[in-house]
This record gives sequence, structure tokens and C-alpha cells, in this order.
Amino acid sequence: MKRFTLIELLVVIAIIAILAGLLLPTLQKARERGRSSSCTSNLRQYGTALQQYADANDGVLIPQRDCNNTYVHGWSASLRKTAVPAVSEENWKAGNSINGCPSRDPVRIGSSSASSGYAPKAFSYALAFQVTGTGNVGDKKWRKITDYRHHSRWIAWIDSETNMVSSSNYYKCRYNGEDTIDYISLRHNNRANAVHLDGHVSANNHDDDYDMRNKGKNNSKNRLARMLVPGWHLKDEPGYR
Repeated sequence: MKRFTLIELLVVIAIIAILAGLLLPTLQKARERGRSSSCTSNLRQYGTALQQYADANDGVLIPQRDCNNTYVHGWSASLRKTAVPAVSEENWKAGNSINGCPSRDPVRIGSSSASSGYAPKAFSYALAFQVTGTGNVGDKKWRKITDYRHHSRWIAWIDSETNMVSSSNYYKCRYNGEDTIDYISLRHNNRANAVHLDGHVSANNHDDDYDMRNKGKNNSKNRLARMLVPGWHLKDEPGYR
């Protein structure tokens, strides 16, 4: 029986280490693709709930807070009651339902969720309330699905690590390891999933759309702003008030 010399063993170990180094990134990306698919499934259910809510409320979209809701985060409670009423409030606050993205960082947390008994994972997606409306809070604007002609354009929720996204914070995202609260989180292989008013889910990357530093002025295309902040880009939406 042939015995390996020390040099031969070291060569074998080195080859194994090299192969592992080559395969690990591929395996990690494959795992993240699976997580992204789960996230996409969650957001599709968000899109379905948005339509169900509108059908039951004369076309009104899920707002930041509705008239029948005293929660600080009214939209989250409205979504649970519409999409998954069988899920307990306890499990919802823990993020153990469609509100929990499998790639959501369990540690990072915004002050908004920390002060209301919600686990970080429970706020995996931020509501674009300037699209869906503030409702019974702030400027008290109620948006209807009929306010928009191009439903496939406008984003209702997007991957995030807080609970809402607006014109004042949409441009803040994790970029080059920036250590801030991620209003928009590029958690899926440098992409963020988003669900639009028509229910379809898009995956967006920072190379084309997400360099939102300096309020997007570093990116002349600024496509994301055009989907999140209708007050800035309304030439094709005359029904918006």
C-alpha cells in the first residue's frame, strides 16, 4: 500500500482548499438565489393583499395608517389582517410570516420597529407610502388604484430594514458597505426585490438604479426615484392628486 509523502499530502490539501475557495462563492450565490425566491413569494402575497384591500375599500390602497387602526405602524397590521388573518399578532411581530425575508439581517434594526415590540425581521419590507398614501396620519392623503394609469411602474413595498420609505430617505441604501440603517436593502446578491401596484415583483441592482447617494444626484437615470416618489414624476399620471 502506497503511503503519501508529506509534500504530496500538502499538495492535496492545497488543491482542496483552492477548489473550496472557488466553489464557496458559487454556493453562497445559489443559496441566496433560493432566499430571493422566497422573498419574491412573500412580496407577491403583499401585492395580492394590496388588491384585496383596494377591492374591499372602494379602490383605496393600503395607507400608512387607516381610520380603523391605532397602531403606530398601521399598514403592517392592515396587511396582516388582509393577507394572513390566521397568523397571530405575536408571530407577525416576530417576523414569522410573509413579513420575514430569509435574508433580512436579524441584528440590524431601525428605531421605528425597536420602539413598538417588533423584531427586526418583521420589517423586511418598507412601504412606499407616498405611492399608497399616508391615510389617517401626516398629510392625510388617501390614494386609490385609479389614481394611477401605469400600475406596473409604481412600487408599493421594497426590500428594506425599516418600515417605510419616502422622498426623504429613499436614496439611503447599503452601498459599498455603508453602515447605516438600510431604507433600501440590496440583500439579494446586490439586488433589492420590490412589488409594484400591479402585483409583479422586480429585482433591482445598484449598478443601474441604486446609486442614491446625494439624493440620487450621482445617478442621472435615477429610475428608482421615479417608481417610489410619484410627487416628483407625474407627467404620465394625471389622476394623481
